[in-house]
Amino acid sequence: TSLIVIFLTSTLISQHKNFQRVINVLVIAGIVNVVLALLAASGNDPLTWDNPYNAVLGTFGNPNFISAFMGMFFTLLMVQIFDDKVSTRLRLLFLGLLPFVALTIYLSRSLQGILIAVFGSALASYFFIRSKEKYARAAPLYVGGFVTVGLLGVAGILNKGPLASILYSNTVKFRSEYWKAGINMGMENPFTGVGIDSYGIYYRSFRELSATVSPGVGVSTDTAHNVYIDIFSGVGFPGLIAYLVINGFVLFTALKHLKKTKTFDGLFLTLFLGWVAYQLQSIASINQIGLALWGWLLGGLIIAY
Repeated sequence: TSLIVIFLTSTLISQHKNFQRVINVLVIAGIVNVVLALLAASGNDPLTWDNPYNAVLGTFGNPNFISAFMGMFFTLLMVQIFDDKVSTRLRLLFLGLLPFVALTIYLSRSLQGILIAVFGSALASYFFIRSKEKYARAAPLYVGGFVTVGLLGVAGILNKGPLASILYSNTVKFRSEYWKAGINMGMENPFTGVGIDSYGIYYRSFRELSATVSPGVGVSTDTAHNVYIDIFSGVGFPGLIAYLVINGFVLFTALKHLKKTKTFDGLFLTLFLGWVAYQLQSIASINQIGLALWGWLLGGLIIAY
């Protein structure tokens, strides 16, 4: 309910300065987490929590979440660097920040941030190329290469193709079992689901037999590690359809704007690519509040813009 309120409220924003304020806060959040991560890596973490991961956590409490957020932040910085409406001083500052953001992603020991940063940067580069007349003809060729590399990347994550040795990990196999269990919950309870955030209660009842082998008979989880499947398992088809409609409307609105605007609109692209980055990580991650807030807020701002 709170996320929906944030989403609906953000659609009412109408002044340019308020869009910029949100982006400024996102930049501040990114810088704070980079500083905390680097302090932690040097053995000076001011947050004295138990950290069993051997990786930096920032303010997120889990390396996967800070990695995903840093991927979003990296994408934001790339858009700002490409935007000639941003002052030269700020663009140089953001360019200087990039290596530290990349280092934070590396220190998180999580693949999510790398994939999001690469995907977001590639999209930012495409919109920059498309906006320049002398480069515009190369845009279709760029898209072809982007799609090819993207398909190879997906195949690698699924342990197929030349990138499998780099991108595949056992966590992918574990997640597929969690997804299957969540889908089973939704299919068995199509109109109500098993209850919001009740996945963990029912996981062992709905998991596949193969899940008892890997990740193991004693292993349990309280989330499907996929936001769409989490919603489907918790609320059934009504919840899933509602969530798809909301995100579909945001995407439709964004593509409609991009179709008629060929210039490099840095403000809009920051909102849009940040939202895309959130959606990308939500395919293999949980509905973590520190990320979900930005996903819903940016979605509403896209409609407002």
